[in-house]
Amino acid sequence: MAILTGRLTGVSERLTIHEFGGRAAVASSKAFHDAERSELDATVRGDSYSRTTGRGFCQLYYRGGLMVNINDDKSFKLALITEDLQGDQSKDDFAAVCEQARAAMSPHDIGSDFRRAYFSCMSDPKILMSQIQADMMDNYMVAAFACIELGVPKHFPLIAWAALNKMDFEGLQGEIACMRTLMWGGFDVNSQTPEGGISALHAMCNLKWGRGAHPRAVHHLIENGADVNIQSATGDTPMITLCGHAAWNEDIDRTFYLLFDAGADLEVEAEDGVSAWLLLQGQQKENPHPLREQLISELSE
Repeated sequence: MAILTGRLTGVSERLTIHEFGGRAAVASSKAFHDAERSELDATVRGDSYSRTTGRGFCQLYYRGGLMVNINDDKSFKLALITEDLQGDQSKDDFAAVCEQARAAMSPHDIGSDFRRAYFSCMSDPKILMSQIQADMMDNYMVAAFACIELGVPKHFPLIAWAALNKMDFEGLQGEIACMRTLMWGGFDVNSQTPEGGISALHAMCNLKWGRGAHPRAVHHLIENGADVNIQSATGDTPMITLCGHAAWNEDIDRTFYLLFDAGADLEVEAEDGVSAWLLLQGQQKENPHPLREQLISELSE
């Protein structure tokens, strides 16, 4: 078996070709998203904006003085991300921007590459799903619109795949525009990945960056009908995933209350017999935190 030596993790390692390829893909994806975040961060300004629509395109004016015409992939993505981050979190407002973005696609040939790629493999659902999965896990918002236009089956786990991207990468200030676009497009918010049965809620309760949970994303998922007691292949619910965090903070605390207020069951057991309630108490014993202590006290009354 061929062996390669590399420094993808900062230390010298001996890797098989398969392992090296996997590490290289992760490193390349991280570099892409870091560069994208830097570029968008330099573009987005202001904290509110007014919208006007032109013929065949959408024009946005931001308080910071930035004028954006949706006439290519970059401005298309910018409009959606800005609404997601700086809007009032209204479903109707985000839907309005989605409609404007969709109207700009044909006149400016936005998303044509994705449409052609998907259309070419419509006869082979396995290849189609593989291609879409890769694009959703790379946070391609234009690809999400292409899936909507082509009538990709709504039960395909596009939202779960998009959530896996946001689980691994913060992107620009934790934006979730691709996930919200797919919700607007009617894709199943409770769809689960074929591998592991992970739902979008599971992913947003288990961030690999930042503060461990994404309460804003959880709010939008619940608002769009996410099942707070959905179980993964191993029986874990989003609440079990959340309560498994050793560290606790305000974002995780807020997410807990969002799930709990929506009907999350603390007593549901995973295949290994653990429940959210047992994890909550166990982690507090090992890693005390005042917010978690207060939470447990309230639940015990």
